[in-house]
Amino acid sequence: QTLFLACVSPSDTNASETLSTLQYANRARNIRNAPTRNVDAAAVELRRLRTLTNLLRCELIKQRFDGGEEEEVERAEKDI
Repeated sequence: QTLFLACVSPSDTNASETLSTLQYANRARNIRNAPTRNVDAAAVELRRLRTLTNLLRCELIKQRFDGGEEEEVERAEKDI
């Protein structure tokens, strides 16, 4: 939250300044700010590519260990 302190005077001589101060305070009170995250597009793309690289690395390791045995079985079946 933000605190806005408007100093007003009860004197008739300062009525115009008091009115303008209150009008300004009312306009300032109605201001609404929406926070936004500063996201670097290059950083997002880099994170996506690193994730994709890790996924492909895991698939490659899985293929080498799981797929390699299947190929050996297929070769053995052809030999029989």
